[in-house]
Amino acid sequence: CATFENFEQMLDEQKDLDAILCGTPDHLHAYVSAKSLRAGKHVYCEKPLTHNIWEARTIAAIAKRTGLATQMGNQGHSADGMRETCEWIWSGAIGNVREVHAWVSGARWNPGLTSQPATPACHDLDAACWALDLKHPTLVDFSGAGVGPGIGPHGCLGHYHFPANDKRPAVQVTWYDGGLKPDIPEGWPAD
Repeated sequence: CATFENFEQMLDEQKDLDAILCGTPDHLHAYVSAKSLRAGKHVYCEKPLTHNIWEARTIAAIAKRTGLATQMGNQGHSADGMRETCEWIWSGAIGNVREVHAWVSGARWNPGLTSQPATPACHDLDAACWALDLKHPTLVDFSGAGVGPGIGPHGCLGHYHFPANDKRPAVQVTWYDGGLKPDIPEGWPAD
């Protein structure tokens, strides 16, 4: 729908709709989700569902009150490569995973180190978290890397420690950004 009015009119007139899939520009996600739930429609909303805690709590309260199904989506989570990675790990094809290393290429901030990037890489741990059922780390330890003018570190190195569960051994996840990367194993090609 092109406008708020068209969207509201659609909800009023099309009683045969069971659900709304929201893929609008980000700033409309909370509005469309709330309006849809209040109209009795299930909601699938692409990320980000909200932009702040108040919006998140509001959507959660409406969903609870209406009892409707809601889901926030991430198109990358549905990709074939994501599912194949999980299937390999779940089948034991690579054995027990005890370490995960993930990184964002290049500097975390723009070259002038004056503002956040236009496209942050927030999905780099999705496959690991899903495949290994990583939910509640017992320890998280991060440290800054490098110094940018006036904004603090330009990157970081972080460690998450996840305890063993009934499906896997303990796992340590190491996160790198700001141009930091793990050591390349001997014999592997450099990127």
